Amino acid sequence: MTLTLFLLLTYALPYESSGMTAQQFIGQYIPFRIETAEVRTTAYFTPVPQQRNYKALVKLNGRGKKTSTGATPQIPTKTTLGTIAAGPDTPFGTIMFVPDYGLGVVEDRGGAIKGKRRLDLYCGKGEKAYQEAKEWGVQNQKIVKIIWENKKRSI
Repeated sequence: MTLTLFLLLTYALPYESSGMTAQQFIGQYIPFRIETAEVRTTAYFTPVPQQRNYKALVKLNGRGKKTSTGATPQIPTKTTLGTIAAGPDTPFGTIMFVPDYGLGVVEDRGGAIKGKRRLDLYCGKGEKAYQEAKEWGVQNQKIVKIIWENKKRSI
């Protein structure tokens, strides 16, 4: 129940501003169940042309203008879900909580992600994001996945 209220209070506002009411939000996104998993995480970012080794950074991280689903990559905030890249075994739209990162949604595919239980977390753009991605390194994390019971919303 606490997680339900958290999701409602945290993410209902963007839906209301797009014309969806809180009642529609509740009806569309509940009920759900929670699953945990052990995964290996890395981080990626959007390089900017002024950065040293820009071409090599683009080759490794991509240009970051759009994700595989056509969305603009985001870092997690109070009102947005962060962008997570995962392998094809994890459906687009899967929402996850990753410790030290926050809530994110799978909306990208990582070309270098091989095997199951691997995630790449988006850190933003520019030099600051580059440093954050380097500091993140490779971490083994216990994540929480939100599984929508509504079959139209696969997680």
